[in-house]
Amino acid sequence: MIQNSYKLSIPAPEFLPEAMNVAPETKQWLGIYYTATNATWSDGGWSKTFSYYDVYYPLLNNDGISIELVKAHQKLKPEYNIDFGSDDSEPTHILLLNQHSCDLYIAEFKAGMKFLREQYPKPDKGKQTVITKEEWEQIVLEHKKYIQECMQKPPKFGMFESLFNISIYRSRIMNWFNNYCIN
Repeated sequence: MIQNSYKLSIPAPEFLPEAMNVAPETKQWLGIYYTATNATWSDGGWSKTFSYYDVYYPLLNNDGISIELVKAHQKLKPEYNIDFGSDDSEPTHILLLNQHSCDLYIAEFKAGMKFLREQYPKPDKGKQTVITKEEWEQIVLEHKKYIQECMQKPPKFGMFESLFNISIYRSRIMNWFNNYCIN
């Protein structure tokens, strides 16, 4: 594992990748952080934003995780605080999720992202990818179709939708960590 990382004693709920809308093609490890006004997951190659209100906020703001963050702060002794990012600051730390075991770790952001990128093979600098004109036209056509589809069918989990609807994930995440802490 990463040097200067801290394993939380509470595992993540098994449904967390589903709640974050993680693509099935992702690697075993994911990093969870907040950047550019978005809750984000990344596996070092893929990254995507997900719901702040329904997933990110309840994930990091519950009794179980609060206790674990205090323990992590005591062990890691960061220069300032453990900061997963905000609208006002870049992340200094990252929450790492092992999708297979549901283990959670806290690591410094740069070291965590390096660890995630190492899940992918290094590109062979001797090989050059060549795209034919026909392949390029197909890529552009598929992209145009995707953009048109997105405009006709707005995303199901819009930014403000969760403010007015009770999310099943929000309550499941809070209950998972709080019940784990009690037991």
